[in-house]
Amino acid sequence: MDSGIIIIGIITLLVCILPFIFMARSRKIKTTQMLNALNNLAKEKDCKITTHEFCGDLLVGIDEHNPYFFLHKKTLNSTVNQVVNLSEIKSCEIVNTKYNRDIVQKLELKFTSENNKQAEIFVEFYNHAENFQLSGEIQLIEKWLELILKTIHKTKK
Repeated sequence: MDSGIIIIGIITLLVCILPFIFMARSRKIKTTQMLNALNNLAKEKDCKITTHEFCGDLLVGIDEHNPYFFLHKKTLNSTVNQVVNLSEIKSCEIVNTKYNRDIVQKLELKFTSENNKQAEIFVEFYNHAENFQLSGEIQLIEKWLELILKTIHKTKK
């Protein structure tokens, strides 16, 4: 009788733990794939990612030695890759588009080129149409704005 209780206990424990193991493994595979995609994007520009950060389906990175900013973002229907050469950028700022003064519609970084003839570059961190809830994007965009501005300032010296 005791061995039957032990077997039932082990099976119950496995049923409770296995979903968490599978979710962690799935998340690790997903982050590895996203990081590989970002590194491949950097290699195309002869760069190496020196700093990167994940936020849900968004991965941003920067090469501080070759001043480039990279973004890899997965949406429901597509994958977005963006590259910004920071040595050609004059300024960067956060654009927080709101709906009814309270609901964040979009969070973007706006890059303004030194060449006034070139269009501004918008890099989207969050879109309410894709994700209904913010999950750290505000803190992420503020942190990366600071890092980008520091890198732009360093390249101008």
